[in-house]
Amino acid sequence: MKRRLRALLLVAVLLIALLPQQTQKAEAAEFWATIPSGNYYLRNVATGKYLDVCGGGDYNTCDVINYQFNGSAAQVWSITGSKNYYKVKPKCTASRVLNQYGDYVVPGHNVNLWDDVNDATQRWKFKCIGGNRVVIYCAAGSNCVLDVNEYGSVCVSTYAGRASQQWYLTQTEVSIPSGSYYLASFPNGQYLDVQSGGDYNTCNVGIYGFNGSNAQTWVIDGSNTWYRIKPKCTVSRVLNQYGDYVVPGHNVNLWDDVYDSTQRWIFELVPNAYGNMNVYVVHCAADPSCVLDVDQYGNVFINTYGGQFDESQLWVLQAAN
Repeated sequence: MKRRLRALLLVAVLLIALLPQQTQKAEAAEFWATIPSGNYYLRNVATGKYLDVCGGGDYNTCDVINYQFNGSAAQVWSITGSKNYYKVKPKCTASRVLNQYGDYVVPGHNVNLWDDVNDATQRWKFKCIGGNRVVIYCAAGSNCVLDVNEYGSVCVSTYAGRASQQWYLTQTEVSIPSGSYYLASFPNGQYLDVQSGGDYNTCNVGIYGFNGSNAQTWVIDGSNTWYRIKPKCTVSRVLNQYGDYVVPGHNVNLWDDVYDSTQRWIFELVPNAYGNMNVYVVHCAADPSCVLDVDQYGNVFINTYGGQFDESQLWVLQAAN
């Protein structure tokens, strides 16, 4: 009887020992993320800057760096492939791809561009870690991931959970359906507002408590890279960055629509870190490194983009009735 019990206990122990292995296999099967084919920005979590081809170059060994947002083809990356073998190609080149320098993956190796020879050092695997954040592993192995060093150079390194090894993955084509909207400043909940509902050139734009008036209702129309923002309190004037050139600190006001790039805007959807709200950064098309910002007095102006954590530069887009 005792022998039989011992045998049954032994079988039970063996079965329990097998369970973690089965669970581990199931988890491994779901480890890698499926990325829909498309164009993306990759913003580093630690620096707030973007994966960028140095100088927009198109030659072998062209360096890949971490740089402030400018919306250029050097920062737009086409991602195509399968669940664990993706090609990452910048729009500034026809045939070259994101490449780990050398025939073998070595921690510390530089990341650059190279002709696509379909090598594993040129293919990448994505692991989602929440909030549109991903860790990007080199498919050639060695547990090496895309990283940014202290000098802003992009390299591969052994994954250690650092923020510099994590990236926000956001699609570049943010489509805003033509229509009427309210734009609320994220940190204080006040709304983009035309002062006193004015309709004249240089009329100031600030933020104000919600009243649902035409001075707070903005008609947005255009394409996914070139949007006009016009208040309903005027027939022909639009949201305008004061002056012929974009300068950090310049005021935002109304001006006749002369189809200038200082009067057009690019919307970047912020990674889903704020629940179900549609949170955006609004870049000036004339210089996408500058965005709509709000100072402590409620003035709206143009400022250099400070990254996701600069909440005065975040806006909540709400459909107006």
